[in-house]
Amino acid sequence: MMLLYLDASCLNRPFDDQAQPRVRQEAEAVLRILKRVCAGHDGLVWSSALTVELGAHPEPDIRAELLSWAGRSRRSMTTDTAVRLRVEQLVGFGLKPLDAAHVAYAESARSDALLTCDDRFLRQARRARLPLRVMSPIEYMEELSDV
Repeated sequence: MMLLYLDASCLNRPFDDQAQPRVRQEAEAVLRILKRVCAGHDGLVWSSALTVELGAHPEPDIRAELLSWAGRSRRSMTTDTAVRLRVEQLVGFGLKPLDAAHVAYAESARSDALLTCDDRFLRQARRARLPLRVMSPIEYMEELSDV
């Protein structure tokens, strides 16, 4: 079982406009991953950053659905001094503060991977050579099919 941290771009992807093939593929990958979480094949990590970010969704029904995943998580992370210091360090590497927070929480939870649909975040995380694997949901599902 893999312990996964899905950032807000992943969790929001199934609610995005599905007209573009890439968005549709990412949404399908995210839905498959969430089914794996429900089946107990993967574990979900939640954080206070996700609660804040997803809690700002303008659509009440979608916001409620997104926040319901907190109850399905295996680990729920809150801010402590180590997380704060790691966020500062990651921002120094060029990550946006919210992306840095997601990485810090995922690392603190000892996640196997952080999944994102944000290309800029993916590029910056790879440049920073993080110990945590940061990948797209499509890459994650492709890895599973290779095993």
